[in-house]
Amino acid sequence: MKTIVKIKLDLCRHNYAALVQAIQNDSETRLVKALLLSDGKPWKIPPGATAAVVYRKPDQTKGLYDKLADGTPALEISGPTVTLALTQQMLTVPGKIQAGIVFFDENLNQLTTFPFTVAVEEDPFSGAQESADYIRLQWLEDQLDEHLRQAKESGEFDGQSVLLLEDRVEYQTASSGQTPPEGDWLSTIPQTPQGSYLWTRRTKLWSGQEPIVDYSVAYQGVNGRIVSVNGVEPDETGNVTLTPADVGAAEPEEVQNLFRKASPSNLLDNSDFTNPVAQAGIGGNHGNQAYAIDRWILTNGSVSQQEGGLQLNGTINQKLEHLPTGPVSAFVGMASGQASISYSDGAVTITSSGGVIAWAALYQGTYSADTVPGYRPKGYAVEFAECQRFYRRLSYPETNQVVFFMLARNETSMAYMLDVSGMRILKPTINISISAKALMGSETIDPVTIEVTNYYPGLARLTERGSGFIAGAAYLIVTTSTDNYIDISADL
Repeated sequence: MKTIVKIKLDLCRHNYAALVQAIQNDSETRLVKALLLSDGKPWKIPPGATAAVVYRKPDQTKGLYDKLADGTPALEISGPTVTLALTQQMLTVPGKIQAGIVFFDENLNQLTTFPFTVAVEEDPFSGAQESADYIRLQWLEDQLDEHLRQAKESGEFDGQSVLLLEDRVEYQTASSGQTPPEGDWLSTIPQTPQGSYLWTRRTKLWSGQEPIVDYSVAYQGVNGRIVSVNGVEPDETGNVTLTPADVGAAEPEEVQNLFRKASPSNLLDNSDFTNPVAQAGIGGNHGNQAYAIDRWILTNGSVSQQEGGLQLNGTINQKLEHLPTGPVSAFVGMASGQASISYSDGAVTITSSGGVIAWAALYQGTYSADTVPGYRPKGYAVEFAECQRFYRRLSYPETNQVVFFMLARNETSMAYMLDVSGMRILKPTINISISAKALMGSETIDPVTIEVTNYYPGLARLTERGSGFIAGAAYLIVTTSTDNYIDISADL
C-alpha cells in the first residue's frame, strides 16, 4: 500500500516546481521518485557515494536519515533516479517542509540538491505523534557497532550496561583554598564566614568502576566600604553610579555615529556587478519591463557582462523598498571608464557611456570619497535570496521537458498550486510563456494552455485547459518548444 510521486531535483538551480503533497501521520507509505539533474541534464551518483534525506519541519525540528524506523533502507538508487520514503516523524507537523537529498563521498564531503517542498495536510481524524528530530544514518550506526566490537575485544566493555549508581554533592567550609578539608561533609550549603572558603565535593559512582571525585572552591569576601571610584562618591546605599564621561568613554550617540561611519550598511540590492544576479539574463525582460540585472531597471541603452563588471551604455535605476531618512551618499566603483550615480525620490540612477561598473552603494549619512569605507559585497547567496523576494523565473529551456504533474478535474481543465511563498507581496504578477501538451500513457492532448485563476497564502492556482481530459486521471504537462518560462514578479 504505497503511492509514488515523481519530481525532478536539480543540483544547480532551485526546484520551485517540485512539490509533494502528503497527509499528517502517513507512515512510510508515500514514496518520492526523484530524477537527479545537474543544470538540467541527468546526473548519476558517483561510485562509493551514499545518499540520505534531509528536512526541516515548520516547528524547526529536523531530520537526516537513510534508514526507516524498522531499519530497512529509506532510499533506493537506480542510475540518475532516487526513490525515497517519507517517514512518519517527517509528517508529524502540518505545513510546508523543506526537504532535499544529500550525498556523501567516502571522505564525508557533502553535496545537496536544492530543496523541494513537502506540503503536509492536517489529519482530521487523529492526533499526531510528538514531533522530534529524526537522525538515522547507516554509516554512523556501522561506526558505533565497530567501536562497540573493539571495546568488547579489548576488555574495556564486557557487553553489560554501565549504570550510574550514585551522584552525590557535598559541602564544607575551610580556612584554606589550597587543600581539601578533612572534616565532615554536609549535604546542604553551610553558612560561610567572611574570609573563609566554601569547598564543594562531587562523587560519581558507576557500576563496576572506581568512584570519580571532583572538587571546586569559592571564597567569601570581607565587607568593606567604597571610598570613591574615579572621584565619584558612593550614594547612601554604598553604590557608585558612573557615566561614560566618568570613565573617559564616549556618549552612546557618539558611539553609534562612530559605528555607522566604520561600518555603513549598503541600502542597495544586487550591488556587486562583477557577480550579479540575473535570473532573466543580462538585459532580459521581467514581463514587459527590460532589466539590466535583477532589481536594476534598464531605462534606456544596453548592458553586457564583462570581466570587470557590467558595461553600461545608457541608464539603469533601482527603486528602494524602504526609503531612507535624512541625508544619503551614493557611490559607484569603476573597473574602467566613468559613470554618474544619484539618488532622488526613492530611486538610485546610474548613467554611463560604455564604462564598466564593478559595484554601486548607497549609504545612510554624509560621506566623501575620502571618508567612505571600502565596498563590501554581501555575497551572491544573500543577494539571490533578496532578489527572489521581488522576482523569480522558472525556466524550461528544452523541448519535451516536464513542467507539471497533476490530476484532471474534469474533461477540460486541471489545476496546479504554484509556490509563491516568500515573495514581497501576496499576489505577485505571474507571466506564463509555455507551449505545452498533456501526456497520459500513449494519449496526447495538444495543445494545453496555462493561466492564473486564483491566489491563496503562499500559493497561486494555475489552471491548465485542454480538450478530452479524463477526470481523475494523472497527466504530465510537457513542453513542445524551447525557451519556456514562468515569471513571478513583485518588482517595485
